[in-house]
Amino acid sequence: MKRYFGISAGLLAVSAAAYPVAAVASPNDTITLRLRANVAPFCKIWFDNANESINIVNGSADIGSVREVCNTRFGYTIQANFVNLNTGTLNAGGETTAVDDMGVAKFNYGEAGANTRFWRLSEASPVAPTSPVYMQVVISPI
Repeated sequence: MKRYFGISAGLLAVSAAAYPVAAVASPNDTITLRLRANVAPFCKIWFDNANESINIVNGSADIGSVREVCNTRFGYTIQANFVNLNTGTLNAGGETTAVDDMGVAKFNYGEAGANTRFWRLSEASPVAPTSPVYMQVVISPI
């Protein structure tokens, strides 16, 4: 047992001698650190009434708050795909885009973003007025 402590004490003395004490930095000294990180692309979009039909009254409907997050450097695209709708205007927080004859509306953003926007349809006309209108939303990095 004494031998073990003797070896440890000897190693400690050698270790302390091998690492000299660092000099004290002065207030004018500077240091530069370069950090690099890789962040995986992440995009997500969601809204509260995703599985419910859209109730269009007199060509208008409030879809509600839509939350989007995308961290991609060159931006992202949001595409709304409507079922049973082939005309209208989609308003997302003051930005508008047309719903084309295939029921598709797109927004393009040129940088990363995290937003909550209130979505509303106007001038909307269902293909079959007695059938429900549904919307699927996709977010994709550019």
